[in-house]
Amino acid sequence: MHARDDSAYFQAETHMLTRENQMLQQRIRDLGMEKLFKDQSFMLTVLERQIAELSSQNNSRRNSRGGGSPRVASSLSAPPLDADDLDDLRN
Repeated sequence: MHARDDSAYFQAETHMLTRENQMLQQRIRDLGMEKLFKDQSFMLTVLERQIAELSSQNNSRRNSRGGGSPRVASSLSAPPLDADDLDDLRN
């Protein structure tokens, strides 16, 4: 009878340790995912700050050039006519 009691005890211990091992493995996976999400969140924060800095730098450059829109070369061969030029053409 003693051997059966020992066998039952060790079987129960094995079952308990197996279950504890599974729970610990799941906890390790959960912590790994949590760290991954924190790392991704951190990286997004860094990228958002860099984008804001670049946007701020671009806005300050535009403002220092005297205008909010970028300069574009004109394809016109002569400057546009004003009212005086139109009067001269009519006469």
